[in-house]
Amino acid sequence: MSVKVNPFSGLIDDNHDIASLQSVYEKHRCTRSSQQVVLFLSPKFIGMSVDPVLRDLETAGPGIDPALIDTRRSLVIWARPSDEYRDLICSIQARLQAFAPHLWVMPRDKLHATILEIVHSSPDDVVAQVLEQVRPKLTEILALPQRGRVVLGRPMLCFDASALALTVVPIEASSGDLYTYHHLRRDCWDLVNASGVHVASRYIVPSAHFTVARFVTTADFERDGGGLDTAKATAWVDLIGGINKDLSSFSGIWVVGEDEGLICRFGRVWYGDGESAASGTPLRDLSILSCNK
Repeated sequence: MSVKVNPFSGLIDDNHDIASLQSVYEKHRCTRSSQQVVLFLSPKFIGMSVDPVLRDLETAGPGIDPALIDTRRSLVIWARPSDEYRDLICSIQARLQAFAPHLWVMPRDKLHATILEIVHSSPDDVVAQVLEQVRPKLTEILALPQRGRVVLGRPMLCFDASALALTVVPIEASSGDLYTYHHLRRDCWDLVNASGVHVASRYIVPSAHFTVARFVTTADFERDGGGLDTAKATAWVDLIGGINKDLSSFSGIWVVGEDEGLICRFGRVWYGDGESAASGTPLRDLSILSCNK
């Protein structure tokens, strides 16, 4: 049985304009970033948290089936960044890897933002069953960006001990549309719920982000004799602060679905993998079709 209370509705009900929603998104990411800075600079900080599954995938021999290492299966709705944002992320990744050469970075062609996680960490047969249940709603779900121009911008690099992500916040569209990323997530949840599926999302916080990098080793942050090098942890925080200072002058926006339509992805979707069940039409192509009529 599906759950009837949409977890995204409350924030929209309490914030009736884009400026208010933007403020909530800003507060969430700034609060979290401040907490991480305090943690990283604390004498109690013990170091980076390695992703054991990703580490094993990266070190597996050529004859090892990745599906046997990562057994988590999921069903999600993704959005791809624009080329401008892909370029931006790749430039950030290069700066991070110059400091931490062993850092794993998300490949350019696998970059994504998760609009909705429908099922996660489930067996293949469960994911397949839920996909078939949701499938009649997929056309409508993937067309959601047509309801209004969903614009995000003001990128900021956020981090914790396990990963880094480029976050963006809702921006008012030049068209005056009041439809935001949070509205998009709300409506996606409603459509999945209407199919009778219980949405099992882990994250409903006010955040729009692209995972940029993860840690597969602590080697880049250790002293020669082993253990965390606190000076390197401090330098890492300073590097991220410098990147964010540069990002403060970046004016580029990301319009969800403009260059690539939304994607329904299933299977081993961690780290940008998995298979596509269906893809939406890019808004740019719809505009061309409209002009040619």
